[in-house]
Amino acid sequence: MTFQSDKLDKLIRTQMRKRNTPGLAISVLKDGDAIYSKGFGLRNLKQFKTMNADTMMGIGSISKSFTAFAVMKLQEMGKLSIDDSVSSYLAFEPFLSRPDITLKHLLSHSSGIPSTDAGRLDSTFAFNDFSRIYPATSRDDFIAHLADASDFIMFKPGEKFFYNNDMYSCLSFIIEQVSGMSFTDFVQQEILDPLGMERAVYTQKGLDEDPDNNVMTG
Repeated sequence: MTFQSDKLDKLIRTQMRKRNTPGLAISVLKDGDAIYSKGFGLRNLKQFKTMNADTMMGIGSISKSFTAFAVMKLQEMGKLSIDDSVSSYLAFEPFLSRPDITLKHLLSHSSGIPSTDAGRLDSTFAFNDFSRIYPATSRDDFIAHLADASDFIMFKPGEKFFYNNDMYSCLSFIIEQVSGMSFTDFVQQEILDPLGMERAVYTQKGLDEDPDNNVMTG
């Protein structure tokens, strides 16, 4: 069956109009080779800069896929197990008093710990109420506020799904501890470089300093 790029083009344009999407980039791979790569629309509305197949984009929570990949890579290396207790690596609350919380629970958003919408550093703890925001400007701040989440724990590990950014920040701490590398260096060395992902970075700084200046504007 012949790949019909014109039909895909039309489908994309239709969906962009329907969903009010200003810019989009897409690739189609077959047997490991890209048979279609194209950008649509704009990457910067104010300056009218066009999107192309190499435009870099902030991927938000898709970063969790790379974090999970890094954890599984460490398991493959024999340096940890996803069945390990989080308290074996992170000696602070709410993990110390709950040794039954495992890395698998953090990976699957089923730790029972409520989300404080923290992020890692230079972020905010909102407790899902963005009218009251407390900035967390250091790892110590992050850990202190995470301990406060103990007051709101309602579920046992594995009992409920509860989407939680903070637990993925904790996974990044574990990756650094076990690998002896910074989180971003480990992702770069063990995932991005081996996969040949030359147009991929893992930090806001990397996005901002793209030498091609071919970056989307949110």
